[in-house]
Amino acid sequence: MEGTVQLNDIVEINEKLFVEVLVVFVLTIGLTAAASAQSTAGAPVGGCPCDQWMLTTIMDMEQHMHHHIGDDIDQNGDGWVCMYMATSVNHVHINNIVPIN
Repeated sequence: MEGTVQLNDIVEINEKLFVEVLVVFVLTIGLTAAASAQSTAGAPVGGCPCDQWMLTTIMDMEQHMHHHIGDDIDQNGDGWVCMYMATSVNHVHINNIVPIN
């Protein structure tokens, strides 16, 4: 019949709407997580042992072509670790625990 809405039409519309809402939800969560991760590194609560060590954020190390040696986990929760380039492809990580003067 023309002009009448069939149950199949309603289900199809609801499925399409559900998929669209789901896509928007997933994109929103992804963007929120990315923004949150980028804003986690505030001021460092500690420093590095000496000038050969470089203070770097955890975010800087996500995409890398190097071999990590040591603990690259942010143990004090400030978003920073210390990195030492031992060779061109190997670098050592420690947490930034040296008191800042």
